[in-house]
Amino acid sequence: MTSLRAIIYCRVSSKEQTLNLSLPVQEDQCRTFCQLNGWDVDRVFLERGESAKTANRTELQAALTYLREQNKRRVNIHV
Repeated sequence: MTSLRAIIYCRVSSKEQTLNLSLPVQEDQCRTFCQLNGWDVDRVFLERGESAKTANRTELQAALTYLREQNKRRVNIHV
C-alpha cells in the first residue's frame, strides 16, 4: 500500500518572528505529525513575514498551485 503524501505549510506574520525559532519548530511539529501518521512529506513551504489578512501570500499560493499541478484530491491541515 502506498503511503499518503503531505505538504507542509508554515507561516510567521512578521519579519521579527523570522529571527526566532518559530518556523523550524512549526516544521518539526508538522514532520512529527506526518511521521506518526505514516505520511511521506512531499514538499515544505515556508512563509516568512506575510500577513494572514489575505490569501494572496507567496508561499500559500505556491502550495496551492503545487497541489493543483500534482492533481491532489486530499489536503490535510495541521494547526
